[in-house]
Amino acid sequence: MLKRRPRVFATALAGVILTVTSLVTPAHAEQFPDAYTQIVNHQIPVEHDGAPTYYWFGWGRHYAGPNGMEIRLTSSGTTVAMQTIFSFESAAVGSVIKGTATTLGTVVLASVSPPALRNALIYIGAGSGPATGDAVSKVILRDMCLGITVPNGGLAQVLDRAVSLMGAQWVDAFKGPYYNDVKVWFEPCGGAPSPKLSDTLATVKFPGIENVSPAYPISPEPPPPPPVPWNFENLDGDPGSIGHQDYDLGRQPALIQFGTSIHSFYHDSSNGKLRHAWADGTGWSFEILDGSGGSDGRISANLGGSPSAVVHGGLLHVFYKDFTNGGLRHGWSTNGTSWSFEHLDGAASAIAGHASANVGATSNAVVTPDGRLQVFYYDQTNGNLRHGWLNSTGWHFENLEGDIGSISHHDADIGTDTTSVVYNGILHLFYRDITNGNLRHAWDNSTGWHFENLDGDPGSIGHLDGDIGYNPSAVAYNGTLQLFYYDSTRGNLRHAWDNGTTGWQFEDLEGSPSSVSHYDSNVGLMPTATVLGGTLQLYYYEASGGNLRHAFSDATGWHFENLDGAGGQPTGRYNANVGWDPVAIPYNGKVKLLYFDVTNGNLRHAWSQ
Repeated sequence: MLKRRPRVFATALAGVILTVTSLVTPAHAEQFPDAYTQIVNHQIPVEHDGAPTYYWFGWGRHYAGPNGMEIRLTSSGTTVAMQTIFSFESAAVGSVIKGTATTLGTVVLASVSPPALRNALIYIGAGSGPATGDAVSKVILRDMCLGITVPNGGLAQVLDRAVSLMGAQWVDAFKGPYYNDVKVWFEPCGGAPSPKLSDTLATVKFPGIENVSPAYPISPEPPPPPPVPWNFENLDGDPGSIGHQDYDLGRQPALIQFGTSIHSFYHDSSNGKLRHAWADGTGWSFEILDGSGGSDGRISANLGGSPSAVVHGGLLHVFYKDFTNGGLRHGWSTNGTSWSFEHLDGAASAIAGHASANVGATSNAVVTPDGRLQVFYYDQTNGNLRHGWLNSTGWHFENLEGDIGSISHHDADIGTDTTSVVYNGILHLFYRDITNGNLRHAWDNSTGWHFENLDGDPGSIGHLDGDIGYNPSAVAYNGTLQLFYYDSTRGNLRHAWDNGTTGWQFEDLEGSPSSVSHYDSNVGLMPTATVLGGTLQLYYYEASGGNLRHAFSDATGWHFENLDGAGGQPTGRYNANVGWDPVAIPYNGKVKLLYFDVTNGNLRHAWSQ
């Protein structure tokens, strides 16, 4: 575990010294749960600051954990704190609760109805002395004690504010941009803590608490769903894999269902071939689909990069990069086993309108509601986003964006990392603007193509300035358009969504203490999203640890885990640098997932049980 040098903040109030410890968090720390989870599970490693101190307010335990600070009061301290939380006009009028309320965790007070709680608080305000305090502790609070956590992302600011506000209302320090991350709960007191190496003790005094109060009705926080069991195997790339090929292969796999079978296309970088694997319930079959010459339009060349597959008109189509000829190749099949091939675009193409340029990288194919087969790809020679589509008269091509003569007239090096989705009957396209470090968004409706900077500079919709928009992945989910992409400047996984009415919204899903997961790591490369059983499933690469990460969203919110690469447990997981280029689809009620093992040069296969 990383060692952290504490910074000490101290202030004096009525001759009493309050000392709290702030942690300086590295840009990408180890993975830990959030502070609240650490406390509940007794996982917090602490800095031992010496002997305990006792004061009239009661015992306060200050834990300095890797993801935040926690202050936990005992029964006497909690009773006094509860009395300062509320102001009372009079017993006849009742209580006035100040501020908003944040209460998390399983709270014994759940059985107390709002009227009963109101009367109890009036009783607290009207009473005084040891007898009242004892009654509050034993009867109303039922020996439950107050605790507060602050995330590391706001810790320094909170403590700085605490120092400046000690003569007034110390807990006002919890107000501000990090307030929504501050958690307040009750838990069994267990008596005054004894000094031990697992605790750092400090006196705590709250002259007034305005913005933190118990919420009601109080109910337990819903438990996270149980982890989904997974199976793992090496699909191809070594003699012990299913495919038995001992080569460096499996980059940028495409995965699709065609009929009752699943088909995958991926690059054999050792030999420069396009590999094809398919499974139909009787096991996996493998072949070199193109690159070794042969019949039906096959050629001998270095090819197979960034394949994209789609089903259209009863045919299975695959598009991929031809490195030798600098073009976009196209293969199609009626049954998944008999194939035909052509040079679709580039200098080797014989189709009218083709470009005499190095084209075909990062292709993305889609079928639009009007029944057209469309493919988008990068023109490396001219820095353009190319667009091809098939209709009854054949293939057609245009420069969609990247120079003055393109459809958008936007002149930049543009068009890598394309992804597309049909949402509310409209085709949406997302891709990289390399020149400006932006995520671009294009959509095609009845009035034609439209374009915008979605994120990456202050003038974009997302307003975030940085090198942003790598590897976007989009999916329609529960009436919304969901989009995930990588922020290279901050090493974060970005999340944007649009419900079609209120416009785009943005957040950092993972990668910093202030993100949704609070996991501080360089994470979010190459995300892929899919929907299974009413849940939004997301898979992506963590560069800091070399892991395949998994996030999923359901009715209780987002959940996160290391799916593969972290230590080889449970059975089947690999202790290796895995998780590049993940691709996932739902198949027979399960998730089918392929990704690249960088350490061993293998194509990995995982599927949910």
